[in-house]
Amino acid sequence: MEKLNFVKIGAKIRQCRINAGMTQEQLSEKLDVNQSHLSNIECGRAHPSLTMLMNLANILRCNIDAFLDEEYHYSDSAETLNDKVIRELKRLDDPRKEQILRIMQTF
Repeated sequence: MEKLNFVKIGAKIRQCRINAGMTQEQLSEKLDVNQSHLSNIECGRAHPSLTMLMNLANILRCNIDAFLDEEYHYSDSAETLNDKVIRELKRLDDPRKEQILRIMQTF
């Protein structure tokens, strides 16, 4: 098994935080952690636990996949078109999902 790239994971956490309009200070308060710890996670110097990733996803209103995408891949040759569509939809932020939904509703 390959090692996780925590620099990439941290960068994705940072981008989700920025997309949510939050500062490190605001997010660290909600997480009840020191701001420097959050900074270390975002820079890849500290490794977030699964619990931390779950809390981040809940606060930032995204899926954990937003942080781990490209770090974990399940390979199944029997993946259906529905599975592929759902996987791609999970990567989108809510405004993009709403756009896709409106497009789908026109059909």
